[in-house]
Amino acid sequence: MDEEKWEYKVAYIDYYFAEQRLNELGERGWEIMDWDRRTEHSGIDYPAYKAVFKRRMQDG
Repeated sequence: MDEEKWEYKVAYIDYYFAEQRLNELGERGWEIMDWDRRTEHSGIDYPAYKAVFKRRMQDG
């Protein structure tokens, strides 16, 4: 039995465009694992979300 392999991505998502960005990632197969609203350490001066995503490893 093959073990599923996952790849992970951490992203800081602009508060104002969060829904659009989440839809784009979802269309590419990314699933959200963790979600936290951040205002610090995001590299931007306005509210953002820190999100952790996963998806199955792509063959090839």
